[in-house]
Amino acid sequence: MRPMQFLACLPCAFLALEAALAQDGPLTPASPAPSMLPPVEDPASLARPESVEAAMREHTLRRGQLETELRRIRQTYFRNPRAKDLRAAGIEKLRQYTEPATFEAMIEIFARSGDDVVGAIFEHLASLDTPEALATIAWAAVFEDHRGRRGMAHDTLAHALKGREVPRSVQSVVAEGLRRTHDPHVANAAGLAATLRLADAIPAMIASQVRGAGEQRGDRSLAYILIGQQQAFVSDLQPVVGNSAVAFDPELSVVTEGVVLRVIDAVVVTYRVEVHAALVRLTSELSGQDTAYLGWDIPRWQRWYAQEFLPGRQ
Repeated sequence: MRPMQFLACLPCAFLALEAALAQDGPLTPASPAPSMLPPVEDPASLARPESVEAAMREHTLRRGQLETELRRIRQTYFRNPRAKDLRAAGIEKLRQYTEPATFEAMIEIFARSGDDVVGAIFEHLASLDTPEALATIAWAAVFEDHRGRRGMAHDTLAHALKGREVPRSVQSVVAEGLRRTHDPHVANAAGLAATLRLADAIPAMIASQVRGAGEQRGDRSLAYILIGQQQAFVSDLQPVVGNSAVAFDPELSVVTEGVVLRVIDAVVVTYRVEVHAALVRLTSELSGQDTAYLGWDIPRWQRWYAQEFLPGRQ
């Protein structure tokens, strides 16, 4: 997985998003997560820039110290994949870290230490059962590039939230994934929403299952096809005179005869099959009827949600 630049802002950012999403209503794609601000004892001090800067410096220093400790643990306990007892002791060491500032670092630093270590980290975060920890697992389940680690995060979160209400911090991650333009991220978010039976994500999933884009270029051609013949001819002739010598400098041009087909406009429509399948699975389970008949018709899905699904749940 590439460095998880967004995970760094999860611990405090999703607490802010959780408060912002406290009102009832369907889950809609959220705006990008704000920059992380470490918690302060006096909320009124946020109005003083020097207090924010001091808190940021303290948080950055603390996070650097924790990352150094985690790297030492990796070098000490996880260099040899066959030393099972040593690795078990290292995993036990990792369970002692419960500060939100370490969540992103643990996943990033130990990403290549083995599936047993990564799985233990996800289980440790799930056992903490805090909004920050659960949001970190959800973020890995949606935005992790490595398929194996993404699957472990997905399964761990599904097991941790089975039969429970989905926290707002996790819903915010799903909403962020559904609003992305990168198709795999959207598909991962839709799959997670279906697994968690997140009914509030249905409107965003309906809007995300088909992505269309049109672009008008005017006189700029996107492409062209030429079928014809070209004939060269002398369009200009300049005499060149020297001592006891005369020459000519010809200028050649080409005339084309035939047909030219120019493409000056294009529309691309992407059908996200995985998102559609997750939407059908989720809505069929929640409504008790097969919704596959709605197909890819977005307005029809929206009418069904407003006129049948919501009244039925109420």
